[in-house]
Amino acid sequence: MQINYEDNPWFFNNTAFTSDDIKKYFGFVYEIQDKETGHKYIGRKYFWSKKKVKGSSRRKRVESDWKSYFSSHDDLKKIGKEQPNRLQRTILHLCSGQGETNFLEIEEQFKNDVLYSELYLNDQINRKVV
Repeated sequence: MQINYEDNPWFFNNTAFTSDDIKKYFGFVYEIQDKETGHKYIGRKYFWSKKKVKGSSRRKRVESDWKSYFSSHDDLKKIGKEQPNRLQRTILHLCSGQGETNFLEIEEQFKNDVLYSELYLNDQINRKVV
């Protein structure tokens, strides 16, 4: 199923977030909520990735798959493919670099006690902050 971003966008400050809003940001920390069960997941995603340019040994910075991303959690990925409108995708923090993105993800996970709360689907907090 092809997902139309406009039908289920990421929201930041209650406003749909677009590629034009990325500007200088490197990534974001997010919360996804399953509207049916109430379960949540806190994670992070980078706006940019490096892709190898065909016919060249150089890599080029390109926009990542952040618009179609529904977390690294297997259940949420499946729901995102089959019933994307069941998931509410919220950006908690916009971050300028990799270290800030990783740090704020961990901070949100600890602040929300994701490992011990029945509300959260997170099953680990494991990140090297660079």
